[in-house]
Amino acid sequence: MAGIQLTGLASGMDTASLVSQLMSIERLPRTSIEFNQSTTQARRNNLADIQSKLNSLKLATQDLGSSLSWNSTQRVDTSDATKVSATLKSGAGPGGYDIAITNLATSARATYTFDNTAPQSFTIQDSGGTTTGTFDVDAGGSLDELVAAINAKPEAGVFAVNVNDKLVLSSRTTGDASNFTVTGLAMVPGSDVAGVDANFTINAKAYTSATNVVTDAVPGLELTLKAKTDSTTINVGAPAPDTSVVKAKLKAFVDAYNTALTTMNSALGEKRVANPANATDAARGSLFGDTGVRDMLSAIRTSVGSPIPGFDATTTDSKITLLAELGISTGAANTTSTIDADAVAGKLKFDEAAFDAAYAKDPVGVQKLLGGVAGTQGFAQQLTSRLASYTDTDGILASRLTSVDSDLTSIKDRLERFDDRLSTRQAYYEHQFAMLETALANSQSLGNQMAAQLNALNSSR
Repeated sequence: MAGIQLTGLASGMDTASLVSQLMSIERLPRTSIEFNQSTTQARRNNLADIQSKLNSLKLATQDLGSSLSWNSTQRVDTSDATKVSATLKSGAGPGGYDIAITNLATSARATYTFDNTAPQSFTIQDSGGTTTGTFDVDAGGSLDELVAAINAKPEAGVFAVNVNDKLVLSSRTTGDASNFTVTGLAMVPGSDVAGVDANFTINAKAYTSATNVVTDAVPGLELTLKAKTDSTTINVGAPAPDTSVVKAKLKAFVDAYNTALTTMNSALGEKRVANPANATDAARGSLFGDTGVRDMLSAIRTSVGSPIPGFDATTTDSKITLLAELGISTGAANTTSTIDADAVAGKLKFDEAAFDAAYAKDPVGVQKLLGGVAGTQGFAQQLTSRLASYTDTDGILASRLTSVDSDLTSIKDRLERFDDRLSTRQAYYEHQFAMLETALANSQSLGNQMAAQLNALNSSR
């Protein structure tokens, strides 16, 4: 029927324009449905964003109580790392180790002349007299080729280098056992350097080592000897959690908390547009003053700012009861006329100095409060449980998102039904105007016939 459009051939009216205007009126209710769709979609987007931010906060909170964050480690410091360094390979006895280095382990080295005017052969023997390599030099052969051949045979026990057309051999190892002899080559007089063991003392006890990397002097420590020294001290701390790791987790928690707080406050504070003129206006304020979001925000802020349940002042072994005592708060009291917008918004700050002081005073109390002691329901466990009730697949936000998705499906169905009705209505209007034009055309044709007949009668008289 939509193809029948006589467009006012008989009536002179622009029937296409009339149909268009009528359909504009018919479509007015659809705009309201579209705006409702924009509002509902915005609500879903905001709820999903809040769920994502709270889930990130939950993960950051879990890290505070994770055993990985509280693993006991030992700290190793050296008074002069240019002389000797130390690395923990396993647990080491806490305390100080005074190290004096008389000499470092060195490798044997010697320089030999190279003569390729005639074929020659030479052998290399280790310190025990065992032959480790035999090499032949052809007449006219190059020194670089010989160097490559020696280096390609690591079992020979030496490195080879061409230095000013002379062959320099250095042992691949260090220490007394690195010495070698070469038979068949002329050594440059005075060029030989003997390999020696390292000689050092630890707390006045003498040690020797074939290498400068020592693993058997202090159980659990790997020492790297770098230079002679009369005294360098290595300090090994007692096993304890690495506070730098804990503080990094606390900073991550504060960042995740502030991000979630900003997202929720933004959604709650965005006001609705009274008479939206477009979809953007309709999407604004979709969660303005939302009771559910406000309740979640209030509960989270209370969890952070109030004494942790089970750690009240009457508990004999709980001297620390608040995160603020660990340096996690909205900041110091404002004593100036300047307003701290972040503090007013409830954003957290982390005072590392306050944490260090609290940890130094009561390390076990801090660990318990944050939930780092196995079997303890500390802050991490309690807030994680609360956040899980919001973010898990069976949580509050998931339930709300399911409900909103159902609303969006319903709105989509309404729009499809409405569009079907609009199509039917437009076809109806076009049919009616087509019928009108047909009737008018027939009427005009009949009138013209009657006028012609009357004219004929008058002319016959």
